[in-house]
Amino acid sequence: MQVIRKPPGEGETEAPLKVIECNLRASRSFPFVIKVLGKNFVDIATCAIVDQDVPEPMDLMQVDRDYVAVKVSQFSWTRLAGADPSSVLVSRFDTNEGALSSAHPSESLMYRFQSPEMASTGEVAAFGKDIYEAYWASIAFTTGFRVPEANKGVLLRGDVTKPQFVEIAKKLCGLGSKLYCSNAEVGLDSAES
Repeated sequence: MQVIRKPPGEGETEAPLKVIECNLRASRSFPFVIKVLGKNFVDIATCAIVDQDVPEPMDLMQVDRDYVAVKVSQFSWTRLAGADPSSVLVSRFDTNEGALSSAHPSESLMYRFQSPEMASTGEVAAFGKDIYEAYWASIAFTTGFRVPEANKGVLLRGDVTKPQFVEIAKKLCGLGSKLYCSNAEVGLDSAES
């Protein structure tokens, strides 16, 4: 909260304070929690303030959901002059209509990439069927990383002789990916791949 006070005027012992800015610290978390829990707490609070009926209280954390949501950090590329933002945010995309949808996260949906609406906030929300899928989605949306699709080629470069490479290569092959390498001496024989 920011307040301002002018010097006391003639005959005043103390000048009144005036609020010039008031930001809730939950301003970024509220939209996330509302979407995840499916309950608009802003509407409920507004109804309570104006003395209208509010829903009966319930423990929303006890409700079973078929999705998990995560909120992760996102670097604000827009603050760097000339930077090309590669970070993207999940949007709901209606596969039948080909348009953005306000569907609930648990419905069968396809993800579409678009630029973040609030790039300066430094956070992105992502949904998945479990914590791993939600986190992977968040990584893909904040960094532009994409998991290779099955039956597609993956070009590998760098030091492919490290022990970790063998494990990664096995997992990619297990997912049906074909591996291509810029280094002629990979150190993997056909039994390992």
